[in-house]
Amino acid sequence: MSTDPDVFIFDSRLRLVDYEAGRFDNVQSVINHTVLARPGTHAIVAMCERSVVKTNYNPESFDALGIKITSGQYKGRWGWVSSEDVHLVAEGVLSNRSKDKTRTDAGGSKLP
Repeated sequence: MSTDPDVFIFDSRLRLVDYEAGRFDNVQSVINHTVLARPGTHAIVAMCERSVVKTNYNPESFDALGIKITSGQYKGRWGWVSSEDVHLVAEGVLSNRSKDKTRTDAGGSKLP
């Protein structure tokens, strides 16, 4: 069993934000504008749009991260992911990112 699920990497920030908010036309439109990164895929964060990712199932807001994939099938490709889907690699150990830096409510206030 994997604790690191596959992640959609979107071709635009707007499509990521719309998808996470539940606004998309159909499954085919999601497939046409994403790649599915396998567990363990590495990337660098190049851009960050703070607290623009809002879901219907969670009161928290997350950051939209512009990334460049540095390993795996899609190495060299650029895209957008939610900070909710990102894990940091620290000293060779996979760990959850410190969410207290980016967890905010709908009004932008920091959550505990």
